[in-house]
Amino acid sequence: MKRLFIVFTAFLGTYVAQAQPEFNSIITPKDGQIFKSYTLEDVTVSPGNGGANQYWDFSEITFPEESAGIQTYFFANPSNASAFPTANFIENSDEITTYYNYTSTEEVELGYYDSAEDAFPSTMVYSDPKTTFKAPFAYNETQTDDYYGSITIGEYSYIESGSNTNTYDGYGTLKTSFGTFNNVIRIKISGISNYEIQGFGTHSTTIDAYGYFIPGYTLPLFGIVEATVNGPEGETSFSAITAYDPASLTSNKNAYLQNLKLSVSPNPASDIISVDFKDLASDNYILKITEQSGAIVKENSIYAAKGESHNIDISDLKNGLYFLEVSSDKGKAVKKIVKL
Repeated sequence: MKRLFIVFTAFLGTYVAQAQPEFNSIITPKDGQIFKSYTLEDVTVSPGNGGANQYWDFSEITFPEESAGIQTYFFANPSNASAFPTANFIENSDEITTYYNYTSTEEVELGYYDSAEDAFPSTMVYSDPKTTFKAPFAYNETQTDDYYGSITIGEYSYIESGSNTNTYDGYGTLKTSFGTFNNVIRIKISGISNYEIQGFGTHSTTIDAYGYFIPGYTLPLFGIVEATVNGPEGETSFSAITAYDPASLTSNKNAYLQNLKLSVSPNPASDIISVDFKDLASDNYILKITEQSGAIVKENSIYAAKGESHNIDISDLKNGLYFLEVSSDKGKAVKKIVKL
């Protein structure tokens, strides 16, 4: 099951989206990025409808702070990757290290190393790698890729093969227990994975999943997965819901954008703050105020001409420290603000 969650995360990938609902390029994660997710197993929920301008409400689903349901994903530059000479990034999660090659147009999974204590440590190198995502990727488009790999573990040969299909099937607003998010893009993920171990037959896993992304975030905010495993022992099924901690996502958000010069006054403030656009180009901007946890408490989209200022009413916020983020297609700025 652990490997399946890793596979699901690989399907979701690491993407960059512009202000309009379209994925235009792929950005390699930064060395040392850490993301935390919360997972509820054996829980089923309708993914909602696909299409334009949808409203997906999962706010009644909460994720308790239980260690069994918390997963940490760590991205880093590859080391000791002799089996993967083209790898330029790795993802670590528990005992599994997955090796990737990133370009601006493709994310390719080359294989993985499994150091699980209850099995022989093994390295899977795909002779036909997984192309988990391609860019650009527009609304209603579909991507499909096949993969294959084989290794020997102890006295047994092990073959893994399968096919992945991504479909950009909807966009709109997402509401979760972590907050409400606009301009969300939904990717439908369908996959079939075949695992054949010599002397033990073949196990086939069918995956139907959905990932809900917001432009500029490195991983999805929310994911739904249902899987069915068929093997010599019969058929088993399970489902899971995963939410990524917005605090860990926003800490790495929009890393590809240049810093924008931004002036905010007064700061500290009790009622109104003024955002000065005198050093910024005329453009469409997204203004967000978040708590230290990453939860969004205010969000607005505006058009601002160079030299203008924009007021934000913060009188309804509790006293404390917040972060104001102003972003466009060309860059972003983040300022600490204090509410008195």
